[in-house]
Amino acid sequence: MSRLHPWAAAGLAVGLGLLGLGLESGRSPLHAATLCPTDLAPAIDQILNTQPAQRAQWGILVAPLEGGEPLYALDAERFFIPASNVKLLVTAAALTHFGADHQVSTTVYAEPSEGETVLRVVGQGDPSLNDASLQFLAQQVQRQVPNGIDRLIVDDTYFGGDAINPNWEWEDLQAGYGPPVNSLMLNLNEMRLDLIPQQVGHPLGILFAIPGDGVEWQIQNFSTTVPAGEAPERTWIVQDGQRQILQIHGQLQAGGEPLETAIAVPNPTQRFLRQFEGALQQTGVTVRQMEIASEPGQARGAAIAQLPSPPFINLITEANTHSENLYAEALLHHIGASLARPQTSTLEAGLAGSEPILATLGVNPDSIALADGSGLARKNLATPSAFVATLQGMHRSPNAAAFRQSLAIAGRTGTLRNRFRDTPVQGRLSAKTGALSGVAALSGYLDPPNHPPLVVSILVNHFDQAVREIRPSMDEIVLRLADLQPCP
Repeated sequence: MSRLHPWAAAGLAVGLGLLGLGLESGRSPLHAATLCPTDLAPAIDQILNTQPAQRAQWGILVAPLEGGEPLYALDAERFFIPASNVKLLVTAAALTHFGADHQVSTTVYAEPSEGETVLRVVGQGDPSLNDASLQFLAQQVQRQVPNGIDRLIVDDTYFGGDAINPNWEWEDLQAGYGPPVNSLMLNLNEMRLDLIPQQVGHPLGILFAIPGDGVEWQIQNFSTTVPAGEAPERTWIVQDGQRQILQIHGQLQAGGEPLETAIAVPNPTQRFLRQFEGALQQTGVTVRQMEIASEPGQARGAAIAQLPSPPFINLITEANTHSENLYAEALLHHIGASLARPQTSTLEAGLAGSEPILATLGVNPDSIALADGSGLARKNLATPSAFVATLQGMHRSPNAAAFRQSLAIAGRTGTLRNRFRDTPVQGRLSAKTGALSGVAALSGYLDPPNHPPLVVSILVNHFDQAVREIRPSMDEIVLRLADLQPCP
């Protein structure tokens, strides 16, 4: 149990109730009516001295939006694992490099060929492609080649290098939130499935959201259905992508609701090809032969079908508001693709190329060391000052409004929709959250009601508690910042 604040010592029941309600339904009892800047340091120190994780390492920087001396700093130049706050760096770099309106396309070309109808699908790394996208492309193709396709080639070479990030841990690569990044991504490169309780003692039922996803898998079902209320519910899935084996483990209680889960697609290019063939068949177009290109096509004919991606600001918003890993990773690869030589790793090129872009915003390259675009890798390192510099730099840029609008809003949208509700911070904090085991982060823009705007970065590492035990202290700091007002 979390250690109680001193004000709660006299009344355990009342104290716990206030602690639980203070951050989402009202103001915390620690709050005074107002807070002068000179009193900010003692106020934050009091929160840190009473927070539950004694071994946690905190990095905090609070500074004026327009620049100037920080209002509060704690280990602001120290490296921390930033989790999904990395997305702030990557999206800022992508928006600066490409602009808000930049788009890429998924295109179907009719290749020159003697006596055959040969089509090549060329991907450019659009992470938003889904089943509706394939149907749209297939309908365009049907109007051009209603008599069928002799050879269908998918060209997945726009992004170079390995689609799987070498810095991710094994369990992350199994999960839907750790998908491979390639040039022809579909349905977030994840396979969604429901695990369904059956009669007691029977294995769980398995239902794929897209029936075609389960066709090539050998299912080894080691799960079971247990009596209601007699055992905790826990499930996990292990996949062997090379041998196409899917193992289902764990248990759910009889009579309960199905559990929706997701795993990463091990062979995204093959999956795209299979699903696109199905979309073509639905329009009446037969495909006689299919193949995956090993090298980019040199002689392309006319484009007979094309689907532009959403503007990059839409992709950036998905990455920041909803913390969508695949979108952030795709943006990093896009930076790399614009800078890399053909067939080199767009991941490595994106990592190397992001630093000089961020430097133009005022970010010290020595304050960041990136290993991916999403923050899933624990090898990512950054300082609180790097995030404050990024936020201030984007505020000075022509993309200031677009970048800020891409962030989650406290109490309203994205990963902050359930935080700071019914507090003075609701609607006044635009920020990026972050969480891994032992890691919590929050960085963004804050507009206190009675004080000039601020930028804030709070990074916490090396705690043993669940992240939900740390967030109240982080949120308490933000709430105290909202109390600031200029004082004589």
